[in-house]
Amino acid sequence: MVFVFSGMGAHWWGMGAELHRDEPVFRDAYDDVRALLPRVGGGPFGTPMRDPRDAQPAGFALQVALTELLRSRGVTPRAVVGHSFGELAAAWAAGALSLEQAAHIVSVRCRIEQQLAGRGAMLAVSGLRGAAFRGVGVAAVNGPASLTLTGAPPDIAAVSAQLGARGVTARPLAVSVAHHSAQLDPLRDEFLAGLGPIVPALPELPELTLYSTVDPGAVPDAEYWWRNVREPTRFGDALARLAEDGHDTFVEIGPHPTLSPLILEAIPGSTAVAPVRRGKPVAATLDRALHRLPAVV
Repeated sequence: MVFVFSGMGAHWWGMGAELHRDEPVFRDAYDDVRALLPRVGGGPFGTPMRDPRDAQPAGFALQVALTELLRSRGVTPRAVVGHSFGELAAAWAAGALSLEQAAHIVSVRCRIEQQLAGRGAMLAVSGLRGAAFRGVGVAAVNGPASLTLTGAPPDIAAVSAQLGARGVTARPLAVSVAHHSAQLDPLRDEFLAGLGPIVPALPELPELTLYSTVDPGAVPDAEYWWRNVREPTRFGDALARLAEDGHDTFVEIGPHPTLSPLILEAIPGSTAVAPVRRGKPVAATLDRALHRLPAVV
């Protein structure tokens, strides 16, 4: 079983509120992160999420709390993978980062990227192979014909129109920052200075494998986390490695399933469940997901 930690774009106002109200394990873990973030340089955030500046810290808190809730229900992964920002929670779940280290990186990442708020847009594209567009970069390679593009809003809008005219599916993401774009380059030194030295923790569970979407085998130090911010997320490559290693059951850890369709497309015959879905009753959605997993049947 693989826990898949989603990135930006799945967040919504009020996410996690029902779980925070009804599930003590979730609430305690979520509140632990809320208390920790200000101590490592982050700002306070509320629950439910109400401010777009809260997307990363609230998303991280939700992923940590959902992981702990699933563990309390007997659902434990043998591998983890994270998409972009989600790789921080994945590294924590694998024991490669302590909770304090991961929260610190979340705080610095959020502070850096918010300097670019309003200057960026992103576009999820399906059915596109080998194309390049002026002024637009690739934020993520999610599969052979699935990309996320990033850039300034006018450039993304122009590409979206071009793709629409060609019949290519393109969906804008709910972000205002051009994540994984050249806009971040002037902020590299500030990011690394804010992080300081990051000494990866020794995994508590050595059999739990972290599948990198940056560089397989690389040490998750400060430079690695800059690459996680700046370079394209290679989620498709990580899925290929997971399939080669025989993984076929996936749990998407996030506020709404955005990666599950990519998993099912990339790994035929696989199972991908999402314990939380936007606009769906939380208790029923969680129970339905749990009953599809071998560990809790």
